[in-house]
Amino acid sequence: MAQITDRINRYVFRDRIVKPSRPRQKLTVNDRVLDNQDFLDFWHRVAQRTRYVVEFDTDALVREAALRIKLQLKVSPPKITIQRSELQQTRAGIREGASLYTDQIASRQDLVIPDVITMIQSETDLTRATVARILIDSEKAEAIRVNPQSFITQATAIIKEELRRVMQGGLKYERREGDVWRVSRFRGETALELDRPVDRLYPVQNKDRTVYDFVELDSKGVEGAFVETLDTDERVRYYVKLPSWFTVDTPIGTYNPDWAIMMTDGQSFYLVRETKGSLVEADRRGRENEKIDAARKHFDAIDVDYDVARSFSDVNSHVWQAKLAR
Repeated sequence: MAQITDRINRYVFRDRIVKPSRPRQKLTVNDRVLDNQDFLDFWHRVAQRTRYVVEFDTDALVREAALRIKLQLKVSPPKITIQRSELQQTRAGIREGASLYTDQIASRQDLVIPDVITMIQSETDLTRATVARILIDSEKAEAIRVNPQSFITQATAIIKEELRRVMQGGLKYERREGDVWRVSRFRGETALELDRPVDRLYPVQNKDRTVYDFVELDSKGVEGAFVETLDTDERVRYYVKLPSWFTVDTPIGTYNPDWAIMMTDGQSFYLVRETKGSLVEADRRGRENEKIDAARKHFDAIDVDYDVARSFSDVNSHVWQAKLAR
């Protein structure tokens, strides 16, 4: 049996390259930083947690969502795709070869109309009455009979997008007094043998500025240059690459900022920064911008300076302006 298995594997894995595992480095926590009162004061300020509430105009949501469905929703009858291909038999098995024929025909099957309102409601968390108003006002309800699934998919996407937009305008944050991300979680991570791929780590030079001896980076480009300056600029007292568990709740999911920074230049500044390759909103995805806008409101509520930065010079210019304003 072993001989048979070995012979099969010669064909199955032939010409396949097995990549070696990436070298990894265990991170060590710096207790001198975590026990320092200045760091704890800084951390408790930026790590304050909040809760959010959303207020929005239901009539405005119905009006805008109905209009978009009326103008944008396009439904065609379902089609069946027929494809004929060659099959190639090799020693490693059977594979699909060249395509010989492809065609589409309209389905003549009687379509079952599902409970459209319930299905859209379950995806949007709106009331049945609100969903019904949107569909009626859109004047597109008859399209459900043409292709129910396509109608539900498109209408749900439009309603969710409009819902996010109106919610963003009515989004407010308030402190959860006494509730902060605990600094002890840094020690808990190292107790679980926290290790990361070496090629994503920056070796810290000034070890009394941050919590680990290596900083894990999402990219070596923008973040690589950013952390080098944090590590060397004499005005930076502390900095933390915020771990994945440090999140801000938003209506479209949790958001994990990039950096927390304490700068001292005659005065102390507590900052949180998101590093991006561009400061132009149009260069980022819509959901990214929505989470960034929510983060601004969260950090405003806890009196922490938050912004997007391409480089440390953006941070420095912002701090300089803040000094002049004081």
